Amino acid sequence: MRSIFNDPTMLLCCLFLLGGVIQDLVMRKVKNKYVLFSLVTSILFLILNSISNSNTNLNSFSSFFSELDHSNLILIYKNLFLSLFLTFTLYIFNVIGAGDAKLFTAISTLLPLSSIAPSLFCALIWGSLLGLFKTILSGQLPILISRVLVIPQMLIFRSQNSNLIKVNSESFSSVNAIPFTIPLLLGVLTQYSLIQIGVSFL
Repeated sequence: MRSIFNDPTMLLCCLFLLGGVIQDLVMRKVKNKYVLFSLVTSILFLILNSISNSNTNLNSFSSFFSELDHSNLILIYKNLFLSLFLTFTLYIFNVIGAGDAKLFTAISTLLPLSSIAPSLFCALIWGSLLGLFKTILSGQLPILISRVLVIPQMLIFRSQNSNLIKVNSESFSSVNAIPFTIPLLLGVLTQYSLIQIGVSFL
């Protein structure tokens, strides 16, 4: 089993996510400047890594671009497109925040294409587990259970109880909200570990 410390690409990916976790915990948001820094650094890392693996001496600016592995650039575009589509969908349905979506899209350039969706899936599982754990610790498990049990009633009488449902949902979510950068980091690490032991979703 390959350690993450022996995989520079995955190590850089996790370091960017860890930085996002720290920002999320301290400021309750991930700054756009940090997202842009993560994206640009990730792409430059992949480009330089691709060139170094070609063992070619670059003597000019033009030779730098001529020696780029264009298949790697195409893979970067594919990763960005897939992760942007998935995270934007989750954002629309209020599953994750805008900062979380942008940060994952930025670091997705460092992930294998086949690991993007499974990493997000693992992150959603971790988010659910951490949210449930925090709910239990805060003593609001009975409230969560009651909300689940009245879902059919909420759907039937939604027009009558929409305001009350919205207020209760917002107050409950604000108390038990987990910075999603934590599940994102755990999701990426989980998917990486599964690959190392030969388990794959695809």
